Amino acid sequence: ATDSARFVLRQQEENFVYWLERTVRQRGTFYSIHAAPVQIGEYVRESFFAERRCVIFTSATLQVSGDFDYMLERLGGDKLPHGRIRCLAAGSPFDYDRQALVGAATFLPDPGGRRDRAFDRELGEFLTDLLQVTRGRALVLFTSYSLLEAVYAAVKQPLERAGIKVLAQGHSGSREAITSFFRSVPSSVLLGTRSFWEGVDIAGETLSCLVLTKLPFHVFTDPLVRGRTAYLRTLGRDPFLHYTLPEAVISFRQGFGRLIRRREDRGVVMVADRRIVTKDYGRSFLDSLPTGHHVLSTPEEALEAVRAFFEQAELDEPH
Repeated sequence: ATDSARFVLRQQEENFVYWLERTVRQRGTFYSIHAAPVQIGEYVRESFFAERRCVIFTSATLQVSGDFDYMLERLGGDKLPHGRIRCLAAGSPFDYDRQALVGAATFLPDPGGRRDRAFDRELGEFLTDLLQVTRGRALVLFTSYSLLEAVYAAVKQPLERAGIKVLAQGHSGSREAITSFFRSVPSSVLLGTRSFWEGVDIAGETLSCLVLTKLPFHVFTDPLVRGRTAYLRTLGRDPFLHYTLPEAVISFRQGFGRLIRRREDRGVVMVADRRIVTKDYGRSFLDSLPTGHHVLSTPEEALEAVRAFFEQAELDEPH
């Protein structure tokens, strides 16, 4: 611990970024100091790859834009001797064209402009209607607590009057407690932030609707993000194309993966961020999906598409 503190306080390692965090809790205000490497490739290559004859990485989210180049560079694999790397993209066991409906809600305001809170307000109104159509059974993923709080305030009363329990991170208990409750009560909705974008496994009808409220870009004021973007600029590379966008696409795929967990699962993914269609970089997100998408131009069109999907799913069930 002493060596770690000395390392952070000296701030002599050029490849590291250092910062101080202030956290306010009920028990008081806490301060912590941090250090993290800007680039991890060299460390991984020298301390991990070099000491092992064989290393196997498996994940559903190792690819970006159809290849492994970004992840290989991040992990130092791009500098290994030719012939040491073998990459395989295995097919999915799921029939996404049949099992999932992906909709892009282009009728919502651009979430990039938050001054008048129009996006927050209209998203809350739309979700109030959508989550009644799905009868709960939904996981709504956020990239910030502020948007979660705004939506929670908007949907809680109308949904609970309709018999749908609303669970929210920061309001309804620990992550484990609200996940357990959500699994056991089908007519419920779970609102979660970053920690729910990955590592949550809820199979079956309990999770039949997944809402991705915004494309999961990093917060640009994060010290580590700022350090990595500054480093890329020194190399003459575009930080958005070579870091920000690939990281967001990986997070997006992780979020998408919460829905279909078994061959029997059916469900809807609603992307509430219109930029996935209206911005050039949106194509990177769409290309990462295992199925096509539907552009939904009005709330009525979106709700009807969801109704039709679940009606067809019921007809397809064996009797």
